[in-house]
Amino acid sequence: KIKEWDDNVIYPQAFVIIDLNNIKDINDSHGHEEGDTIIKKAASTLIVNQEPNTDIIRTDGNEFLVYMVGYSEKDVISYTRKIYKELKKNLTKECRNVLIFNNLDRNYPRILWKN
Repeated sequence: KIKEWDDNVIYPQAFVIIDLNNIKDINDSHGHEEGDTIIKKAASTLIVNQEPNTDIIRTDGNEFLVYMVGYSEKDVISYTRKIYKELKKNLTKECRNVLIFNNLDRNYPRILWKN
């Protein structure tokens, strides 16, 4: 989709990055199956809350990027906070901390929680 993004002339364009920290520690202490379960829960949370004109990409073993086209700054910030709440609700027990930020809100990046 990168070529499609490069050719996109609709603005604004924004991104939200979600970084699930400590997956390696979880894999080491609880096994890769537990780490995979956390990643799948995060992916599911993002998919269930996906907005129109967005793409969700797993960029690394424990990172996701949400690319948003045509959303105002207010909408992107609202979406980021919504994802924060949903991930917190769905992952708190399994994941020690998560970093979530977007390229528009100066109040992010922020570590959302630590167990």
